[in-house]
Amino acid sequence: MTEKNDTSRNAGRKNPDAAVRFCMSTDGMKLGVSRYMPPEPGGRPLTPGAIRKQLAAAGVSLEPEEGAPEKILERLQSGQDYRKVVLVRGQPAQNPSHGRVEPAGDLRVPAFTGQIVARKIPPNPGRSGRTIDGRVLEPTEHIEGKLKDVKAKAGPNVAYDAMERTFTAQTYGMVVIRDGEVSIQPALALDEDEIYVTGTVFHKDIHGNDVSVDMFAPELERLGVAVPPSEETLAEALDNARSSRRIQRNVVVAQGKEPVPGKDGWLEILVDREVDEAGEDEHGRIDYRHRASLPMVRAGDFVARAHDPEPGQGGIDLYNKTIPARGGKRLSVSPGQGIKRKGRDGFEATEQGVLLYEKGVLSVSPVLVINRDVGLATGHVQAEFGSVHVRGSVAAGMRVQAPENLLVEDAVESAQVQAGADIEVRGGILMPDGGYVRAGGKVMAQFATNARIEAGDDVIIGNNVTNCEIETTGSFQATKGRGVVQGGTITSHQTVEVNELGTEMGVATTVVISQKRRDHYPALKARGKIKRELERIAERIGAGDPRAILEATPEPRRQAMVEVLKYRLRLEKKFRKINEFMKKDVKRRQQALSRCRIKVRRRLHPGVTIKIGGRVMQVDRVIERSQIYWDPESRAILITNL
Repeated sequence: MTEKNDTSRNAGRKNPDAAVRFCMSTDGMKLGVSRYMPPEPGGRPLTPGAIRKQLAAAGVSLEPEEGAPEKILERLQSGQDYRKVVLVRGQPAQNPSHGRVEPAGDLRVPAFTGQIVARKIPPNPGRSGRTIDGRVLEPTEHIEGKLKDVKAKAGPNVAYDAMERTFTAQTYGMVVIRDGEVSIQPALALDEDEIYVTGTVFHKDIHGNDVSVDMFAPELERLGVAVPPSEETLAEALDNARSSRRIQRNVVVAQGKEPVPGKDGWLEILVDREVDEAGEDEHGRIDYRHRASLPMVRAGDFVARAHDPEPGQGGIDLYNKTIPARGGKRLSVSPGQGIKRKGRDGFEATEQGVLLYEKGVLSVSPVLVINRDVGLATGHVQAEFGSVHVRGSVAAGMRVQAPENLLVEDAVESAQVQAGADIEVRGGILMPDGGYVRAGGKVMAQFATNARIEAGDDVIIGNNVTNCEIETTGSFQATKGRGVVQGGTITSHQTVEVNELGTEMGVATTVVISQKRRDHYPALKARGKIKRELERIAERIGAGDPRAILEATPEPRRQAMVEVLKYRLRLEKKFRKINEFMKKDVKRRQQALSRCRIKVRRRLHPGVTIKIGGRVMQVDRVIERSQIYWDPESRAILITNL
């Protein structure tokens, strides 16, 4: 900085006024006050006007910065350092530029309705600059030819003010600028059932201002949503964004209430069995559908009673409208082998065996009873018909096969166990040395460790599941006891419901929601063959309009060409039909996936991997009471509160 002389001491006066001494940067672009001299007795104090006069007297023709003289006086009066205030700035040279649309903030984060998100900057021919001491500064860049303007255009969800040359957001969302057009992609979306509003959230808006939960209320009102924002969920998302500096996606911004479907009619099993209290509901009843046990019955036992369905509870959508609940379905039960009706809704056994309920038919199956452990003393067990009842355990290395059901009262240890219908292990399944459990129906056990389980229906584990490979075309459930699933992989084609998923130590645990895919290989093979045939025909006669091809064909060959074109038409129809079949199958699987849920009643831990619909979600924090599902519209895995 260099000092610049002034003429403010009024040396000829008896009582000189207050004065300042100025200093200027070496590049001549900044000027400030380096020294203050208070007035002598009878002199006038320093004022903003006096500072301006002293600047003029010092030969400074540029206007001071707005408010700078006042700021200097404030600092003088408060005893602060006034020398850091820039009083006058030089005029920098401006390089010429074409017209453009310039963002008014950070386009990586959302903008709120009413915010200016971009500005149109007209062509600038450039200009010379000037330093405070009068030196001319020339532009450093030049543009050859005529300057180009940009045609500003307001795209979806944006308004353009031609007078102010500003673009204003008309909805909450992400700003996109492309070829002079400014648009906004909405960052809030309603689900198909209009119960949830999910969105993209960050703790700062496009202008760098802090975002609060209250800012989402007017955005929801513009969407016509009548329910308030989900304060806890939004606050958590904003905190996560603030701590991680990452944008939060698929956040539940508002939610209504899902309807609770009515309870279907159900079959109550009245046979006494050795069961844990956890197998009973709040009324002390055993729900056969959920536990699906394999009770033993004798002739004359009153074995079951059919119950009527119960109504559901209506929900509330985002517009405060009631969503009617589906009522429960009436249960149709027919007596089969070994069963007869007793009264309006009761059933009695006429034979001894295992009580079965499959496809609406209640029956009794003959049973092969093994009164000890299955081991070296018994050898492998392979029943030719009916069910098998093992009163002990199945030892390691043994095989047990049953055409219908299998009941093991103790444990299964590294054995090969297979049944055409249900398998119930009233102890646990432990398989440190290999083996498997395969059931055409359900699999039930108290716990499972290092087990490989395959089921054509539900898998129900009473307590913990540790390092298991489980695949079921039905649902998976572990909620009766501790219900902790840690390690291994659970693959379900329907719903997964557990108390706790993963551990505090971050043990790698995977849950896959999948859908059966029809075998497309024959269709793909046929389509490939048809495609090659169409290409061969195109090489011979071309791929143009049939009428034009026919007209260009000589008369003697025209009839043969008609047959070729008919053949081509048949091939094209088959090709389209195969494509439609494959598309319908993909759509079917997508719809089925959207109905599946992963419900974690207590805690979801880091280290858990969720795979649904070709997407993968890595859980990186503890989440309490959560519900995970696939959203077909966004093709993303979403998490909501349970």
